[in-house]
Amino acid sequence: MMTNTVHLTESNFTEFNLWLRAEALISLAAAMAVFSSQAGNWLYFAALFFTPDFSMLGYLGGNRLGAFTYNLFHNYTIAGF
Repeated sequence: MMTNTVHLTESNFTEFNLWLRAEALISLAAAMAVFSSQAGNWLYFAALFFTPDFSMLGYLGGNRLGAFTYNLFHNYTIAGF
């Protein structure tokens, strides 16, 4: 039986990390472009930009609740709504 195993080396991790950062930067640029095209208030944009960080308050209720709220707010699914 053959198994496919990916060995994570430092160079693979660095390349993977660069792709994740590039994806996040492209998403931010797209969000800013859409927001700008809708003539939104940039103060409102700044407030919304930091909203996911408030999910860390879930850790005040314990690790399990904190992990749940963090993962709930740190994804692109909810941002699409």
